[in-house]
Amino acid sequence: MPNLKRSPLVAVALGLAICFAIYRLITYLCVLALMAHYESYIPPTFEIDRGVFAGQQVGGFMEGCGVAVFSISGRTATDISAGGVVFLNETSRGTRHTDRHYQNWRQAPVERTLFQKLAEPDAGGNVCAEVPDVLTQDILAASRGSAAFHSGFNPNTEIVVIPSLRLVVFSHDR
Repeated sequence: MPNLKRSPLVAVALGLAICFAIYRLITYLCVLALMAHYESYIPPTFEIDRGVFAGQQVGGFMEGCGVAVFSISGRTATDISAGGVVFLNETSRGTRHTDRHYQNWRQAPVERTLFQKLAEPDAGGNVCAEVPDVLTQDILAASRGSAAFHSGFNPNTEIVVIPSLRLVVFSHDR
C-alpha cells in the first residue's frame, strides 16, 4: 500500500505554485483595469483593436507617470493618414472624460514629446512604465519622423498617433 502522507517539500512547492498563480492573476487583472482606464482618455472616434501595453509608476502624493499603447483599426489609421491634422482636430473633440478635449494637433517631428521624455534613462525612462525596448524604439523613431501626430489637453498628458504602425500612445506625467 502506498504512503498517503505527502512530504513537506511537496506541500511547500504546491503552496508556492498556488501563491505564484494568484500573484500572476492579480497582476493580469490590474493591467486590464489600467488598460481600461487609459483607454478612456482616447478619443472615441479612434477604433481600438486591442491593448498592446499599459504600465505606470506611482509614488508620493499625486505623483507618477504612465504609458498605454493601443492598436488602432486599419480604417482609423487610413483616415488619419489621409486627413492628417485637419481630420484629427475635427474628429477628436472629446474623450470619455467630458472635460478633456484634444486640440491643436501637430504633425511630427515635434521638438520633444512627453513619451520621449519618459523614455530617457536619466528621467526614469522605461522604469516609469517598463515599455518593451522594441516598442519604445519604434514609437520614438516614428515620432521623430513625419509619420506621427501629437496632442494633449494639458502639459502633463499627451497622445501620439502613429498611423503607419497602427498605434496610439497615451502618456502622462504628474
